[in-house]
Amino acid sequence: MNVTKIREALNYLVAEPLRLDMGVYKSRAYTNETKPPCGTVCCLAGAAIILEASATGRKFHSIAEPGARLFEINLPEATRLFHVQYWPTQFKFPFQKLNYDYYNIKHPHILNYIAKARIGLLQERVAYFIASQGEQ
Repeated sequence: MNVTKIREALNYLVAEPLRLDMGVYKSRAYTNETKPPCGTVCCLAGAAIILEASATGRKFHSIAEPGARLFEINLPEATRLFHVQYWPTQFKFPFQKLNYDYYNIKHPHILNYIAKARIGLLQERVAYFIASQGEQ
């Protein structure tokens, strides 16, 4: 497991919480309310791929396998990390609730608070994944 690459991708998202969308690899932001300054949202694996493409000039057209290779994890581990529906319940349900609120509450201050809460939960999830050596 390449913890350095995982943390680099996580830090990329932490730097701009509005950038996080665990439901997509990489996409244009959906609304002006949820749009980060760069205009692009991505998931954890998408962040790793964006950073790798930026550093190497490589082009990527899918996510699971390249994300797993970059993080040096196998595909079952990638599934557990990249797909919220396979997260342990202590992370999955709070994240899903935050996502619902994120896409349904339009007040800018609350939206920023929720964006930061989602990042915080992702940070906890990643730490748990690393501590379990990819088992959880």
